Amino acid sequence: MLLLRALGLLALLFLGGLAVAWIVTRDPRYLRLAARIAQTALVVAVAFGLLYLFERVLLFL
Repeated sequence: MLLLRALGLLALLFLGGLAVAWIVTRDPRYLRLAARIAQTALVVAVAFGLLYLFERVLLFL
């Protein structure tokens, strides 16, 4: 869980930096990169959540 929190914090900081870069330059590549990072972070979070759920189910059985 510590790894997931660290990755989440890193993703938020990176997205914040990309948002600032986009505001300053208005270059759309920063928005595309931010969307890709957000999508990847969401997929990783869902994967960790499913892994945790399966672990709890297997421990219950």
